[in-house]
Amino acid sequence: FMLFFDEELVEDVVKWTNQYSRAKTGESINCFKEEIYTFFGCLLLSGMVSMTSLSSYFSEDPLLYSYIHEIFPKKRFQELVRYL
Repeated sequence: FMLFFDEELVEDVVKWTNQYSRAKTGESINCFKEEIYTFFGCLLLSGMVSMTSLSSYFSEDPLLYSYIHEIFPKKRFQELVRYL
């Protein structure tokens, strides 16, 4: 993973994500490097565990169990999706 998403690339993603959110809303979402790595990891996980909708990944229903809701609040995940 780190061969494709090195630290310099992720730092650029952080910079541009924060800048884009500032341009759209007037304030930065203040994402940081570790959060972006975690976000990308969640996207990889969601590609391996297929569910019917994005909100299903945040369900606490044991039949729809996903680790993503334990890692990210749904609102923050959606924020990152919106501004990435």
